[in-house]
Amino acid sequence: MSRIQLHKSIQHVTTANGKLSDKTIKLINKMAKKAYGNK
Repeated sequence: MSRIQLHKSIQHVTTANGKLSDKTIKLINKMAKKAYGNK
């Protein structure tokens, strides 16, 4: 369920900003790796 909630929040950010910058995408990837990398 955490993964779905994270996905929804990312969708919300994408919708709010219209486009995601490369820095934002890298930040999201880093957070995702921290959240799911060990599992």
